[in-house]
Amino acid sequence: MIKIKLGLVGSDRLYLERFMEFAGKRYGGRTELYSFTEPESALQSVAENRIDVLAALQDTDIAPDRIPEHCVFVYLTDSGEIDRYNGCRTVFRYQRAELVYKAVTGLYTDRISDRIEYRTGSGNSHITLFLPECEGSGTATAAAAFSEYSARSGRKTLFLNLRQFRETEDLISAPGDSTFTDVIFSLKSRKSRLRFSLENAVRKSRSGVYFFGSCRNSTDIAEISAAELKMLIDELREEYENIVIVSDFYISERMMLLSEQADSLIIVSGAGRDSEKRLRLKREALECLEKRNSTDITGKLQVLYNRAEKPLPVDIPAAGVFPDRGECSSRTVMAELVSSGIFGELCGGEAV
Repeated sequence: MIKIKLGLVGSDRLYLERFMEFAGKRYGGRTELYSFTEPESALQSVAENRIDVLAALQDTDIAPDRIPEHCVFVYLTDSGEIDRYNGCRTVFRYQRAELVYKAVTGLYTDRISDRIEYRTGSGNSHITLFLPECEGSGTATAAAAFSEYSARSGRKTLFLNLRQFRETEDLISAPGDSTFTDVIFSLKSRKSRLRFSLENAVRKSRSGVYFFGSCRNSTDIAEISAAELKMLIDELREEYENIVIVSDFYISERMMLLSEQADSLIIVSGAGRDSEKRLRLKREALECLEKRNSTDITGKLQVLYNRAEKPLPVDIPAAGVFPDRGECSSRTVMAELVSSGIFGELCGGEAV
C-alpha cells in the first residue's frame, strides 16, 4: 500500500490537533502525518522527509515558491468562496474533517496519476458471482470460502462483497481502516485517480485474499450505479486472476451487469421444497433477462447446495452439496468448505 505523507502547518493549534487526531484514527494506516506551527520547520521537514502534500492555514506566513517541486501545496481557507490564494489551490477548512482530508489528498493523487504508469495485467480474470436462493442460505460464507480456496490455489484473488447487510469483516479480515465507501467515493470522482485509490483501499488477509472493508454505512452500497460498477470491474480485471463477487438477488440494471460480466454464476441454496420453488422462479427470472438482453446467463448457472444431502430436482446443474454441520460460526464453516474440496472443479486447482 502506498502511504501519502501529509503535513499541516498553521498557528491554530486546536484545529491542527483535532485534524491530526481524526486523520490518525481514520487514515493512519495509509497516511504519514506531520503537524507544524512554524513555517520554517514545515519547509525543512518537507525537504528532509519528502512530504508529499503540505496544507497551510490561510494566515500562515509561508512563501509558496519555497515549496519543493515534489510536494503539492494547498491553502486551507477561511471562506469556501476563495478559489485561489497567493496563486495556489485552496480547500475550505470549515467543513467535515473527512472532506478536508479527501480534498487535500485528492490533489496529490491527481498529480501522481499523471506520473505513474501501472503494470497492465492481461485482463483475462475469471469472475464468479455468488447469489442467494434466500436470506440465510450461507451465500456470503460460501463466496468467502471460495475466495480463500482460490487464493490458496496460487491465484491472485479479490473478494468483492456487494451485499447491503453482510459485513465483510465477519468473514475475512486484515488490519486497515479503508472501506468500500472510499472506493465508491473514488468512482464518483475522477476516473484518473481510480487505480491509485484502489491500491490504497484494498486489504489482504492472512490467507492471501484481497478485499475491501465493509462500507461505513450500509446505505452506501446502494449508491453505486451499474456504470460505476462496470468501471470498477474493468479496473479489477487488470489486476486479479480471480474476482469473487457476492451480491443480493434483486432484478435490476446492476444485477443484469453482474450476470453478464460473470464467467460463472453460483446460487447458494437450501434443499427444502421452498428452496426448490424459489430456484425455479429465479431461473425463470434469469431466462427473461437473457432473452431481453440477448445474452447468455443460464448457461453459466449452477447451484451450490448448503446444509443438504442431495441436489434438488431442478433444471440447473449442481456445483456441489455441502452437508449440515449444525450450529457453528461462519469462520468454521468456511474452513470446512475449503478443506472439503468442494470447490476443486469450480476453481480448477487444488488449495495448498
